[in-house]
Amino acid sequence: KALSKEQKRRQVINSTEKWMKRAMDAYKQNQDQQKSKRKSMQTVCKDMEKRCWEEDQVQITLSKSSLDRRLKGIPSQAQSNRERKSWLTAIEEQELINYALACADRGFPFSLKRLEEH
Repeated sequence: KALSKEQKRRQVINSTEKWMKRAMDAYKQNQDQQKSKRKSMQTVCKDMEKRCWEEDQVQITLSKSSLDRRLKGIPSQAQSNRERKSWLTAIEEQELINYALACADRGFPFSLKRLEEH
């Protein structure tokens, strides 16, 4: 089944988050090595981008400045907005999407009334 544009976008975002966490771990481990063998943040990001393509077949871009901010404990803008401005949790969002798709599969139009019933 083909994915919608939103599902593709979320897949890229989720992959980016996953690989950013791996880049953070790799960079932290890398800092334990001798100074001459350490990799730069940019190199770690490029390595993770390559590995993401090889393992997940998803093309992402990891920024060294984003990696630096994450290492300092600053959350991503998306995560910050999700925590502060979201009406629904991620689980509730997915349940609502699944319900809307189930209604569509059964031939029922999804409306505000159906949303309120759920």
